[in-house]
Amino acid sequence: MSEKKSVRVYAPAYGADREFDEYDEKAWAALTGGGNPENITREASREILAKRYVEYGGKTYTAEDLFAPEDEDDESLQPVDLIVPEVTTDPYWYENPNDARLMESHILTRLALGTTFHGALLITGPAGSGKTMGVPEAVARVNAKHGLSLRLLKMDCATITDPQKWLGRREIDETGSHYIESDFIGAVREGNVIILLDEITRMHPTIGNIVHSLLDGSQSIRLSELNLTIPVAPTTVFLATANIGTQYGGTHRMDWALRERFGYTIERGFPPLNDEVRILTSHTGCDPDAASVLVGIARKTRQMYETGDLREQISTRVLVNAASLVARGMTEREALSYTALPAFDGDANGTAGEKSDRAQVMATIEGRTKR
Repeated sequence: MSEKKSVRVYAPAYGADREFDEYDEKAWAALTGGGNPENITREASREILAKRYVEYGGKTYTAEDLFAPEDEDDESLQPVDLIVPEVTTDPYWYENPNDARLMESHILTRLALGTTFHGALLITGPAGSGKTMGVPEAVARVNAKHGLSLRLLKMDCATITDPQKWLGRREIDETGSHYIESDFIGAVREGNVIILLDEITRMHPTIGNIVHSLLDGSQSIRLSELNLTIPVAPTTVFLATANIGTQYGGTHRMDWALRERFGYTIERGFPPLNDEVRILTSHTGCDPDAASVLVGIARKTRQMYETGDLREQISTRVLVNAASLVARGMTEREALSYTALPAFDGDANGTAGEKSDRAQVMATIEGRTKR
Protein backbone atom coordinates (compact mmCIF):
# COMPACT_ATOMS: atom_id res chain seq x y z
CA MET A 1 0.00 0.00 0.00
CA SER A 2 1.12 3.58 -0.58
CA GLU A 3 2.66 5.50 2.31
CA LYS A 4 1.67 8.99 3.31
CA LYS A 5 4.11 11.78 2.39
CA SER A 6 5.13 14.43 4.89
CA VAL A 7 5.58 17.87 3.37
CA ARG A 8 4.69 21.04 5.23
CA VAL A 9 2.48 23.32 3.17
CA TYR A 10 0.45 26.34 4.22
CA ALA A 11 -3.01 27.00 2.87
CA PRO A 12 -3.73 30.01 0.64
CA ALA A 13 -5.63 32.88 2.21
CA TYR A 14 -9.38 32.91 1.68
CA GLY A 15 -10.08 34.46 -1.72
CA ALA A 16 -6.53 33.99 -3.03
CA ASP A 17 -7.44 30.91 -5.08
CA ARG A 18 -11.08 30.54 -6.10
CA GLU A 19 -10.71 26.93 -7.28
CA PHE A 20 -9.01 26.01 -4.01
CA ASP A 21 -11.79 27.62 -1.98
CA GLU A 22 -14.44 25.65 -3.88
CA TYR A 23 -12.70 22.33 -3.25
CA ASP A 24 -12.04 23.35 0.34
CA GLU A 25 -15.77 23.79 0.94
CA LYS A 26 -16.49 20.36 -0.54
CA ALA A 27 -13.72 18.70 1.49
CA TRP A 28 -14.91 20.32 4.71
CA ALA A 29 -18.50 19.27 4.01
CA ALA A 30 -17.35 15.69 3.40
CA LEU A 31 -15.26 15.71 6.59
CA THR A 32 -17.98 17.10 8.83
CA GLY A 33 -20.62 14.96 7.13
CA GLY A 34 -18.62 11.92 8.15
CA GLY A 35 -18.59 13.05 11.76
CA ASN A 36 -15.00 14.42 11.74
CA PRO A 37 -13.89 11.70 14.19
CA GLU A 38 -10.38 13.16 14.56
CA ASN A 39 -11.73 16.67 15.33
CA ILE A 40 -9.69 18.31 12.58
CA THR A 41 -9.93 22.11 12.74
CA ARG A 42 -11.06 24.26 9.81
CA GLU A 43 -7.58 25.69 9.38
CA ALA A 44 -5.94 22.26 9.50
CA SER A 45 -8.39 20.99 6.90
CA ARG A 46 -7.33 23.78 4.52
CA GLU A 47 -3.66 22.98 5.09
CA ILE A 48 -4.25 19.30 4.38
CA LEU A 49 -5.96 20.18 1.11
CA ALA A 50 -3.17 22.61 0.18
CA LYS A 51 -0.66 19.83 0.73
CA ARG A 52 -2.59 17.64 -1.69
CA TYR A 53 -2.65 20.42 -4.28
CA VAL A 54 1.12 20.83 -4.12
CA GLU A 55 2.03 17.15 -3.92
CA TYR A 56 -0.44 15.68 -6.38
CA GLY A 57 -1.75 18.58 -8.45
CA GLY A 58 1.43 20.39 -9.42
CA LYS A 59 0.17 23.54 -7.68
CA THR A 60 2.67 26.17 -6.55
CA TYR A 61 1.90 28.70 -3.83
CA THR A 62 4.14 31.71 -3.25
CA ALA A 63 4.63 33.46 0.09
CA GLU A 64 2.14 36.17 -0.89
CA ASP A 65 -0.55 33.53 -1.35
CA LEU A 66 -0.01 31.73 1.94
CA PHE A 67 -0.51 31.97 5.64
CA ALA A 68 3.27 31.91 5.55
CA PRO A 69 5.67 31.41 8.50
CA GLU A 70 8.04 34.19 9.48
CA ASP A 71 10.89 32.48 7.66
CA GLU A 72 9.97 32.82 4.00
CA ASP A 73 12.99 30.68 3.06
CA ASP A 74 11.45 27.69 4.82
CA GLU A 75 12.04 24.69 2.53
CA SER A 76 8.52 23.50 3.24
CA LEU A 77 7.26 26.19 0.85
CA GLN A 78 9.12 24.65 -2.08
CA PRO A 79 6.73 22.85 -4.46
CA VAL A 80 7.01 19.08 -4.75
CA ASP A 81 7.54 17.68 -8.24
CA LEU A 82 4.36 16.18 -9.66
CA ILE A 83 4.53 12.40 -9.70
CA VAL A 84 3.59 11.00 -13.10
CA PRO A 85 3.39 7.20 -12.90
CA GLU A 86 4.07 5.02 -15.91
CA VAL A 87 0.94 3.61 -17.50
CA THR A 88 0.31 1.22 -20.36
CA THR A 89 -1.99 1.62 -23.31
CA ASP A 90 -4.56 -0.83 -21.93
CA PRO A 91 -8.00 0.79 -22.34
CA TYR A 92 -10.20 1.76 -19.43
CA TRP A 93 -12.96 -0.70 -20.12
CA TYR A 94 -13.90 -4.36 -19.98
CA GLU A 95 -16.05 -6.32 -22.37
CA ASN A 96 -17.33 -9.85 -22.09
CA PRO A 97 -16.23 -11.81 -25.22
CA ASN A 98 -19.83 -12.87 -25.91
CA ASP A 99 -20.93 -9.22 -25.71
CA ALA A 100 -18.18 -8.29 -28.17
CA ARG A 101 -19.35 -10.93 -30.65
CA LEU A 102 -22.95 -9.76 -30.41
CA MET A 103 -22.01 -6.14 -31.06
CA GLU A 104 -19.81 -7.13 -34.00
CA SER A 105 -22.59 -9.31 -35.43
CA HIS A 106 -25.13 -6.49 -35.12
CA ILE A 107 -22.88 -4.04 -36.97
CA LEU A 108 -21.93 -6.45 -39.76
CA THR A 109 -25.51 -7.68 -40.26
CA ARG A 110 -26.75 -4.13 -40.71
CA LEU A 111 -24.00 -3.40 -43.24
CA ALA A 112 -24.80 -6.60 -45.15
CA LEU A 113 -28.61 -6.37 -45.17
CA GLY A 114 -29.08 -2.61 -45.12
CA THR A 115 -32.57 -1.27 -44.47
CA THR A 116 -34.11 -4.76 -44.40
CA PHE A 117 -32.39 -5.17 -41.04
CA HIS A 118 -33.56 -2.42 -38.73
CA GLY A 119 -33.63 -1.64 -35.05
CA ALA A 120 -30.73 -1.01 -32.69
CA LEU A 121 -28.60 -2.59 -30.00
CA LEU A 122 -29.00 -1.35 -26.41
CA ILE A 123 -26.28 -1.50 -23.75
CA THR A 124 -27.52 -1.22 -20.17
CA GLY A 125 -25.76 -1.34 -16.84
CA PRO A 126 -24.82 0.64 -13.75
CA ALA A 127 -23.30 4.11 -14.05
CA GLY A 128 -19.53 4.08 -14.32
CA SER A 129 -19.28 0.49 -15.58
CA GLY A 130 -17.81 1.39 -18.98
CA LYS A 131 -20.90 1.25 -21.22
CA THR A 132 -19.96 4.34 -23.22
CA MET A 133 -16.20 3.83 -22.94
CA GLY A 134 -16.39 0.45 -24.63
CA VAL A 135 -18.15 1.58 -27.80
CA PRO A 136 -15.22 3.46 -29.46
CA GLU A 137 -13.00 0.48 -28.70
CA ALA A 138 -15.53 -1.90 -30.25
CA VAL A 139 -15.90 0.26 -33.37
CA ALA A 140 -12.12 0.48 -33.77
CA ARG A 141 -11.86 -3.30 -33.40
CA VAL A 142 -14.51 -3.97 -36.05
CA ASN A 143 -12.92 -1.46 -38.44
CA ALA A 144 -9.47 -3.01 -38.04
CA LYS A 145 -10.67 -6.61 -38.27
CA HIS A 146 -12.84 -6.14 -41.37
CA GLY A 147 -11.06 -3.32 -43.19
CA LEU A 148 -13.92 -0.86 -42.63
CA SER A 149 -13.89 2.88 -42.08
CA LEU A 150 -17.01 3.39 -39.97
CA ARG A 151 -16.96 6.62 -38.01
CA LEU A 152 -18.64 7.06 -34.66
CA LEU A 153 -21.06 9.89 -33.83
CA LYS A 154 -21.91 10.11 -30.14
CA MET A 155 -25.13 11.96 -29.33
CA ASP A 156 -25.27 12.84 -25.63
CA CYS A 157 -29.00 12.61 -24.96
CA ALA A 158 -28.65 14.21 -21.53
CA THR A 159 -27.06 17.44 -22.73
CA ILE A 160 -28.20 17.85 -26.34
CA THR A 161 -31.67 19.24 -25.69
CA ASP A 162 -31.98 21.78 -28.50
CA PRO A 163 -34.15 20.19 -31.25
CA GLN A 164 -32.13 22.07 -33.88
CA LYS A 165 -28.97 20.20 -32.85
CA TRP A 166 -30.84 16.98 -33.53
CA LEU A 167 -32.91 17.91 -36.55
CA GLY A 168 -31.30 20.96 -38.13
CA ARG A 169 -32.90 24.30 -38.84
CA ARG A 170 -34.23 26.51 -41.61
CA GLU A 171 -32.53 29.83 -42.27
CA ILE A 172 -33.67 32.72 -44.44
CA ASP A 173 -31.30 35.11 -46.17
CA GLU A 174 -31.40 37.39 -49.22
CA THR A 175 -31.37 34.36 -51.55
CA GLY A 176 -34.29 32.64 -49.88
CA SER A 177 -34.98 29.85 -47.40
CA HIS A 178 -32.38 27.13 -46.73
CA TYR A 179 -32.32 23.99 -44.63
CA ILE A 180 -29.16 23.61 -42.55
CA GLU A 181 -28.90 19.99 -41.49
CA SER A 182 -27.44 18.93 -38.16
CA ASP A 183 -24.53 16.53 -37.72
CA PHE A 184 -27.06 13.95 -36.58
CA ILE A 185 -29.23 14.24 -39.71
CA GLY A 186 -26.10 14.25 -41.88
CA ALA A 187 -24.96 10.98 -40.33
CA VAL A 188 -28.43 9.43 -40.70
CA ARG A 189 -28.54 10.38 -44.38
CA GLU A 190 -24.92 9.75 -45.45
CA GLY A 191 -24.24 6.43 -43.72
CA ASN A 192 -20.95 4.62 -43.09
CA VAL A 193 -21.43 5.66 -39.47
CA ILE A 194 -22.34 4.23 -36.10
CA ILE A 195 -24.60 6.60 -34.16
CA LEU A 196 -24.43 6.12 -30.40
CA LEU A 197 -27.48 7.45 -28.56
CA ASP A 198 -25.74 7.82 -25.22
CA GLU A 199 -27.97 7.70 -22.11
CA ILE A 200 -31.09 7.40 -24.21
CA THR A 201 -33.29 7.39 -21.09
CA ARG A 202 -32.30 11.04 -20.61
CA MET A 203 -33.54 11.97 -24.08
CA HIS A 204 -36.50 14.33 -23.99
CA PRO A 205 -39.70 12.46 -24.95
CA THR A 206 -40.33 14.88 -27.83
CA ILE A 207 -37.03 13.91 -29.45
CA GLY A 208 -37.66 10.27 -28.59
CA ASN A 209 -40.92 10.28 -30.50
CA ILE A 210 -39.13 11.55 -33.59
CA VAL A 211 -36.32 8.99 -33.26
CA HIS A 212 -38.87 6.13 -33.20
CA SER A 213 -39.21 6.06 -36.94
CA LEU A 214 -35.46 5.81 -37.49
CA LEU A 215 -35.41 2.40 -35.85
CA ASP A 216 -38.49 0.77 -37.34
CA GLY A 217 -39.47 -0.44 -40.78
CA SER A 218 -40.04 3.04 -42.20
CA GLN A 219 -36.30 3.78 -41.96
CA SER A 220 -36.84 7.50 -42.31
CA ILE A 221 -37.46 10.61 -40.29
CA ARG A 222 -40.15 13.13 -41.15
CA LEU A 223 -39.42 16.79 -40.41
CA SER A 224 -42.94 18.11 -40.85
CA GLU A 225 -42.14 21.74 -40.02
CA LEU A 226 -39.52 21.71 -42.76
CA ASN A 227 -41.61 19.56 -45.13
CA LEU A 228 -38.70 17.11 -45.43
CA THR A 229 -38.37 13.34 -45.19
CA ILE A 230 -34.85 12.06 -44.52
CA PRO A 231 -34.23 8.38 -45.36
CA VAL A 232 -31.85 6.35 -43.22
CA ALA A 233 -28.78 5.23 -45.17
CA PRO A 234 -28.37 1.44 -45.34
CA THR A 235 -24.93 1.76 -43.71
CA THR A 236 -26.11 3.81 -40.72
CA VAL A 237 -25.96 1.68 -37.55
CA PHE A 238 -27.65 2.62 -34.28
CA LEU A 239 -26.42 1.77 -30.78
CA ALA A 240 -27.64 3.17 -27.47
CA THR A 241 -26.68 3.11 -23.81
CA ALA A 242 -28.99 3.48 -20.83
CA ASN A 243 -28.97 3.54 -17.05
CA ILE A 244 -32.27 1.82 -16.33
CA GLY A 245 -33.72 1.98 -12.82
CA THR A 246 -35.49 4.26 -10.36
CA GLN A 247 -32.16 5.21 -8.72
CA TYR A 248 -31.09 7.25 -11.73
CA GLY A 249 -32.47 10.75 -11.38
CA GLY A 250 -33.33 12.83 -14.42
CA THR A 251 -34.19 9.83 -16.56
CA HIS A 252 -37.36 9.16 -18.53
CA ARG A 253 -38.99 5.76 -18.54
CA MET A 254 -38.46 4.27 -21.98
CA ASP A 255 -41.66 4.15 -23.97
CA TRP A 256 -42.42 0.49 -24.67
CA ALA A 257 -42.74 1.15 -28.39
CA LEU A 258 -39.23 2.63 -28.39
CA ARG A 259 -37.88 -0.15 -26.18
CA GLU A 260 -39.12 -2.79 -28.61
CA ARG A 261 -37.07 -1.20 -31.38
CA PHE A 262 -33.95 -2.48 -29.65
CA GLY A 263 -33.85 -6.08 -30.84
CA TYR A 264 -30.75 -6.92 -28.80
CA THR A 265 -29.66 -5.88 -25.33
CA ILE A 266 -26.27 -6.24 -23.67
CA GLU A 267 -26.64 -6.04 -19.89
CA ARG A 268 -23.27 -4.97 -18.59
CA GLY A 269 -22.07 -5.32 -15.05
CA PHE A 270 -18.87 -4.24 -13.35
CA PRO A 271 -15.74 -6.09 -14.49
CA PRO A 272 -14.64 -9.30 -12.77
CA LEU A 273 -12.20 -8.69 -9.90
CA ASN A 274 -8.98 -9.43 -11.78
CA ASP A 275 -10.04 -7.38 -14.79
CA GLU A 276 -11.01 -4.41 -12.64
CA VAL A 277 -7.63 -4.53 -10.90
CA ARG A 278 -5.98 -4.62 -14.34
CA ILE A 279 -7.95 -1.58 -15.43
CA LEU A 280 -6.75 0.40 -12.42
CA THR A 281 -3.11 -0.59 -12.69
CA SER A 282 -2.80 -0.21 -16.45
CA HIS A 283 -4.75 3.03 -16.69
CA THR A 284 -3.25 4.86 -13.71
CA GLY A 285 0.03 3.17 -12.77
CA CYS A 286 -1.42 2.26 -9.36
CA ASP A 287 0.34 -0.55 -7.46
CA PRO A 288 -1.52 -3.89 -7.93
CA ASP A 289 -1.81 -4.44 -4.17
CA ALA A 290 -3.36 -1.02 -3.68
CA ALA A 291 -5.64 -1.56 -6.69
CA SER A 292 -6.82 -4.83 -5.12
CA VAL A 293 -7.69 -3.00 -1.91
CA LEU A 294 -9.70 -0.37 -3.83
CA VAL A 295 -11.57 -3.00 -5.85
CA GLY A 296 -12.30 -5.01 -2.70
CA ILE A 297 -13.90 -1.98 -1.06
CA ALA A 298 -15.94 -1.23 -4.18
CA ARG A 299 -17.17 -4.81 -4.42
CA LYS A 300 -18.28 -4.68 -0.79
CA THR A 301 -20.36 -1.54 -1.47
CA ARG A 302 -21.89 -3.29 -4.49
CA GLN A 303 -22.94 -6.21 -2.31
CA MET A 304 -24.48 -3.78 0.18
CA TYR A 305 -26.24 -2.02 -2.69
CA GLU A 306 -27.71 -5.32 -3.92
CA THR A 307 -29.07 -6.11 -0.45
CA GLY A 308 -30.56 -2.63 -0.07
CA ASP A 309 -28.14 -1.49 2.65
CA LEU A 310 -26.74 1.29 0.43
CA ARG A 311 -28.48 3.56 -2.06
CA GLU A 312 -25.37 3.89 -4.27
CA GLN A 313 -22.28 1.85 -5.09
CA ILE A 314 -18.67 2.60 -5.99
CA SER A 315 -18.19 2.34 -9.75
CA THR A 316 -15.16 1.52 -11.88
CA ARG A 317 -15.07 5.15 -12.98
CA VAL A 318 -14.73 6.32 -9.37
CA LEU A 319 -12.06 3.68 -8.71
CA VAL A 320 -9.99 4.97 -11.62
CA ASN A 321 -10.05 8.45 -10.06
CA ALA A 322 -9.05 7.03 -6.66
CA ALA A 323 -6.30 4.88 -8.16
CA SER A 324 -4.87 7.95 -9.90
CA LEU A 325 -4.43 9.62 -6.50
CA VAL A 326 -2.91 6.49 -4.98
CA ALA A 327 -0.44 6.33 -7.87
CA ARG A 328 0.63 9.87 -6.96
CA GLY A 329 1.28 9.09 -3.32
CA MET A 330 -1.98 9.12 -1.38
CA THR A 331 -3.04 6.21 0.79
CA GLU A 332 -6.08 4.26 -0.33
CA ARG A 333 -8.11 5.76 2.51
CA GLU A 334 -7.15 9.31 1.58
CA ALA A 335 -7.86 8.73 -2.11
CA LEU A 336 -11.33 7.33 -1.42
CA SER A 337 -12.11 10.24 0.92
CA TYR A 338 -11.69 12.62 -2.03
CA THR A 339 -13.44 10.49 -4.66
CA ALA A 340 -15.90 7.86 -3.46
CA LEU A 341 -16.93 8.94 0.03
CA PRO A 342 -18.34 12.41 -0.82
CA ALA A 343 -20.89 10.78 -3.14
CA PHE A 344 -22.61 9.01 -0.24
CA ASP A 345 -25.21 10.74 1.91
CA GLY A 346 -24.36 11.45 5.53
CA ASP A 347 -27.88 10.73 6.68
CA ALA A 348 -30.01 7.66 7.12
CA ASN A 349 -33.58 8.49 6.14
CA GLY A 350 -32.98 12.04 7.27
CA THR A 351 -31.11 11.11 10.46
CA ALA A 352 -27.33 11.35 10.73
CA GLY A 353 -25.60 8.46 12.43
CA GLU A 354 -23.82 5.18 12.07
CA LYS A 355 -26.53 3.76 9.79
CA SER A 356 -26.09 6.47 7.15
CA ASP A 357 -24.66 5.46 3.78
CA ARG A 358 -21.56 7.55 4.37
CA ALA A 359 -20.91 6.07 7.80
CA GLN A 360 -21.26 2.53 6.48
CA VAL A 361 -18.92 3.19 3.57
CA MET A 362 -16.44 4.92 5.87
CA ALA A 363 -16.49 1.88 8.17
CA THR A 364 -15.85 -0.38 5.18
CA ILE A 365 -12.94 1.78 4.05
CA GLU A 366 -11.41 1.98 7.52
CA GLY A 367 -11.76 -1.77 7.99
CA ARG A 368 -9.82 -2.55 4.81
CA THR A 369 -7.14 0.18 4.70
CA LYS A 370 -4.29 1.56 6.73
CA ARG A 371 -4.37 5.17 7.74
